[in-house]
Amino acid sequence: MLSALRIGAARETTPAPGARVESLSPRSGYRAAIRVEHAGGWLPGSFSYDNVFTTGSYYQPVGAVVLAGRLQFGSIVSERVIDLPFSKRYFLGGADSLRGWGRFEVSPLSINGQPIGGRAVALFNGEVRFPIAGPLSGVVFVDAGNVWAES
Repeated sequence: MLSALRIGAARETTPAPGARVESLSPRSGYRAAIRVEHAGGWLPGSFSYDNVFTTGSYYQPVGAVVLAGRLQFGSIVSERVIDLPFSKRYFLGGADSLRGWGRFEVSPLSINGQPIGGRAVALFNGEVRFPIAGPLSGVVFVDAGNVWAES
């Protein structure tokens, strides 16, 4: 059983236009969020850990082109690996983190070579978004990140 208390805060200055596409692909402003989570101690349950995760994105228009960047950092502290549920461990890979890697492929590995998740994560995404024709646009990107076994 998992009982945890999560507190978070977020700030966003990206425009809230009428078109949904703009909210999925902002052209200006920033997004920043932090969350802190605690399990164990005075909370009932089988798990005991503390987790801090922060993310920030920035969008800057330069003519018709948009420069976009995102940074994410997270760390989980637990006495033993067994004190951390598998679903709370960090993984990277896939379309929303390290493009070019399969989903959840970037992670510490078990002795059998299977991804088992880690206790620390860092991710950077940089993009140059540009119009092609009408609603069609393109993007050139660079991604860098890693997941570590220890916090």
